[in-house]
Amino acid sequence: MPVFALLQTIFGSATGFSVGGPGKGMYNRAHRNILQRYGFIHDCECVNLTFSDTGLFGLNFTGRSTHSKEMLEVMLQEFESFRRPIEEVELNRAKNMIKRNILLNLSNQGDRLEELAKSFNTFQDVNFLKYLEWIDGVTTQQINEAVGRILTGKPTMVVTGSAVNLVPSISDIHKKLSA
Repeated sequence: MPVFALLQTIFGSATGFSVGGPGKGMYNRAHRNILQRYGFIHDCECVNLTFSDTGLFGLNFTGRSTHSKEMLEVMLQEFESFRRPIEEVELNRAKNMIKRNILLNLSNQGDRLEELAKSFNTFQDVNFLKYLEWIDGVTTQQINEAVGRILTGKPTMVVTGSAVNLVPSISDIHKKLSA
């Protein structure tokens, strides 16, 4: 679970419009690698839903439908980039962000009690500090291996808009990811 949480934090999310002014999320890949380079992409985010027995991980891009094929190519390139080693600075920044969020969320007594109950129900343990240890223990190699497993599986894709015919078939995408 911490591997995918780190991936989500490293990729992050970015939008062409930011409430509260510039500066938030400037180090994540969504902002650095996507929004700053491709004017046809309006929003992008990493999706990570984790359950006790399964999960969903993916990228969500929004942009002009006339650039559907290009958006898909950018998305595939970004997935491919996760197969390469992640720089220590970027990995440590993501680890620190997640640990900060965990500790900040536990500062409220009601939230802390709820998290302890969920932790006990799922892991039969109430030590939330283990989360921090798990996060610190993740290596770039573990992330690369997890992404490799994701990309060899059969992908799921949703495309909407007036130019969906520009996007390659799911079998073509699967071949490209599996290569």
